[in-house]
Amino acid sequence: MKQKSQLQTPHWTWLIIVMLGLTFLVGARLDMDGFWYDEVFTVRNANGAGYGDSTLTGIYQSIQADDPYQAIGYPLTIALWGAGVGWSEFALRVSSFLFALIGLALTYRLGRDVTNSAWVGLLASVIFALSTFTVHYAHELRAFTFVTIFSTLTVWTYWRILKKPTRSAIMLFLIGGIGILYAHYYAAMLLIALGVYHLLFAPKNRAWFIVPLCGLLMALAFVPQIPAFLEGYTRFDPANVEKTPMSALEVLNSLLYYIGNGTNILTLALMLLGIVVVFLQKSRLGIVVGIAILGTAVLIISNELLNILEPTRLRYAIFLWSLFAVWISASLVFIAEFIAQRLNQPRVYPIILLVFLALWTGNALWRNYTVGFNASIEGTETPRLRTITNILRERGASADLFAFYNGTSAQAWYIQDTLTYSTWDIPMPTMTTASLYDTINPSNQEWAREQIANTNRVWYGANRTFGLNEVHDDFMDFMAEDFTVCNTPVNDDDLFLILFARSDAFCSYGDSNIPFGDFILNDYDILQMEDTVSVLLGWELDESISPETYSLSVQLHNLDTGEVALTQDSGIPYDSFVPMQIDLNTSDLTAGQYQLVIVVYDWRTGERLPTPTGDSLVLDMLLLGE
Repeated sequence: MKQKSQLQTPHWTWLIIVMLGLTFLVGARLDMDGFWYDEVFTVRNANGAGYGDSTLTGIYQSIQADDPYQAIGYPLTIALWGAGVGWSEFALRVSSFLFALIGLALTYRLGRDVTNSAWVGLLASVIFALSTFTVHYAHELRAFTFVTIFSTLTVWTYWRILKKPTRSAIMLFLIGGIGILYAHYYAAMLLIALGVYHLLFAPKNRAWFIVPLCGLLMALAFVPQIPAFLEGYTRFDPANVEKTPMSALEVLNSLLYYIGNGTNILTLALMLLGIVVVFLQKSRLGIVVGIAILGTAVLIISNELLNILEPTRLRYAIFLWSLFAVWISASLVFIAEFIAQRLNQPRVYPIILLVFLALWTGNALWRNYTVGFNASIEGTETPRLRTITNILRERGASADLFAFYNGTSAQAWYIQDTLTYSTWDIPMPTMTTASLYDTINPSNQEWAREQIANTNRVWYGANRTFGLNEVHDDFMDFMAEDFTVCNTPVNDDDLFLILFARSDAFCSYGDSNIPFGDFILNDYDILQMEDTVSVLLGWELDESISPETYSLSVQLHNLDTGEVALTQDSGIPYDSFVPMQIDLNTSDLTAGQYQLVIVVYDWRTGERLPTPTGDSLVLDMLLLGE
C-alpha cells in the first residue's frame, strides 16, 4: 500500500498499557483461591516447602520417581524462585504472571518485526494478553506461561536467522529451542512443526544449514533429560486420561474459542484471511502462519495417537498462542489497510484499528469476567487453606494438633498433597479425620487416636466443599467426650476452623491475662477430687524469653501454720502457647485451711517473677484459691 509510510504507527510504549491491563486482570486472582492438585505438584516437583532435597540432583530424582511426565527446567526455575520469594500461593503464582508478561512482550516483537508493522505487534500483544486462556494460566502455578517465552523466542529468532544469521539470533534461537525442551515435553511439537516448515518451505541458502545444526545442538542439550523422559514415556497409559479425549474437530473448535474469546466464526474467518494475505503479499508472515498450521496439525495427530487431550489438557497447546495472536492481528491490519485504501483516506487507518482494538478488548474483558467461560480448562476447586493455616501459625503451638476434615477416606487422598503443602510451616502435627475411620489400614486409626490422646488442644478444620457427612458428625461426637469448644476463628462458606481444648484454661486468649514478667497466664482452672488437686494453666510466652530458663512451682500453704504444706515444681516448656496440668496428691494432708498459689522463678538463681494484684500491689506469687 503506497500510503503506508504516511500512516501513523503506535509507539512501543503502548505496550505498557497492555501490560497494565494484564496486571489488572491477573493481579486480583493470584491469591483468590488455594492451590489445586496440579499446582501442588509443581511445588513438590521443585522440592519446595519442605518436600525434599532442592538441589539439582534431588529435583531430578524426584521428578523421575514421582512425575516423569514433566521436564526439569520449570521445576528448577520454581525452586530458585521459591528460595528467593517464599512458598506461599501468591509469591509462587507471581512467577507465572511475570512469565506471561515476558511472553506478551515477545509476542509484540514477533508481530512487529515479521510484518514490519507496529500495529500488528500491538494487536497481537492484546490478543495474547486478553485471551481468557492466558489470563487463567497467568494466575496458576503451572509451566504454561513459561512455555510461551521460549516458543515465541524460537519462532522470532528463526525468522531473524532466515533474514540474516547473526550470532545473537543463533544464540537466542538455541536458548529458545533448549528452553522449550526443558519447559514442557509437549511444547516440543513446535520444534517438530518448525523443522517440517524449514525442510519444505525455507529458502535453501547458506542460512538454511544453520537451523539443522542448531537442532542438533538442542538434541544434545536434551540428553541429560532422556532417562526421565523415557521413564514418563514408558509409564504413560491413555487409560489414565480422566475424561473423554477430544476429537480433532473439538480441538480446533476449542482453540478458536479460547484465542478468540468465544468468537469462533469471526476468529476462523480472520485466520483464513491471514492465509490469503500470505499468498497475496508473499510476506514473512508466512513463517508464523505456516509454523502455526503445522504445529496445530502435529498437536491433532499426536492426540489421535495418544488420546491425551482431554478438555483440561488443552493447555498443552499454549505453544501456539503467540503465533495465533500474530496471525489474527495481521488479518485485522490487512482489513484496516484495505478499507483505508478503498476510501483513499490514509488517516482513517489508525482509527479503524483503534475501533478493532476497542471491540476486541471489550469482548475479552466481558469474557474474562463471565463466570464459567473457562469451565472446560479449570482444575478442581480447592479452598484457600492458608486462611486457616495462617491462624495456626500465629496462635498454634507445637503441642497442639491440627485435624483436617476432607470427606471420606476415598475423598481425602486427593487433597493430601495440598494439605501437606499448606501445613508444612505450621508448628504442630497434622492428621485427617478420615484416619480415625480408616478400616483398610487399622494402624492409621491407632496413630490418629494416639495423636488426640497426647494433646490438650485440637484445631479442627473442615473443607465444606465436600459436604459434611457422617465422618464430621462422628468426629464432633468423639471430641465432645473429652474436649470443650473454645472458639471458631474461621466460619466461611467453604472452610471452618474450631479450637477444642480439654479445659477452658487451655483456650487461647483467655479472660485472665495475668502477667508474670514476660509470661502471660491466659487462664486457669482448678479441679479438686478426693485425693488430688489439679491445676490447669494456659501460658502465652513472649518470644524474647530464653527457653528452659524458668520453672513453675504450684504450692499449698497451710494458713494455720504458715508453712508450705505441699509443692510440685515443673519446668515450663518453651512454646508460643503452653497448656500445663499439675497434679497435687493431697491424701497425706491434715484437715485445715490452705491457699493454692503458683510461683514462676528462674531456676538458676531462685529469683521469682513479679505479678500484680487487683489492688495494684506487686507480689512474687499468685493466689489461685483457698
